[in-house]
Amino acid sequence: MRQRLALAMALVGEPDLLVLDEPTTGLDPNGAAEMRTILREEADRGATIFFSSHVLEQVEAVCDRVGILQNGRLIATDGTLDAVERVDGVETAVERDGTIEATCTNDAKMDALVELHDAGVEVVNFRTEEASLEDMFVEFTGGERA
Repeated sequence: MRQRLALAMALVGEPDLLVLDEPTTGLDPNGAAEMRTILREEADRGATIFFSSHVLEQVEAVCDRVGILQNGRLIATDGTLDAVERVDGVETAVERDGTIEATCTNDAKMDALVELHDAGVEVVNFRTEEASLEDMFVEFTGGERA
């Protein structure tokens, strides 16, 4: 009941910013689900919500951006892909096992590296791979490989 009361008090006046520390602690599964629904509604309303939790399932269910803290330092964020995708000439960017793969024009390579650096990402290795003639043909003709 304390968690629910604290959230109700925080929501009075429809604040633009909510800072919540472990908001689902002590709640039963129904209460946690209700809390997630309320937080999504607040986000849809336009509120910014900082949500701190060790329960990663709750974080995945509620958050659209994630930062990981270790010993008080921000060591990772999921915003790096967004930064790379915003670079002119970058068509796609995906992260797999700590590696970012991007499809981009030749002119965008350095800009993508600069964005990664500016986002605080340490680039350990960088390589390029040219598309094959077959890849280019399929791309230009809109066809599919057999």
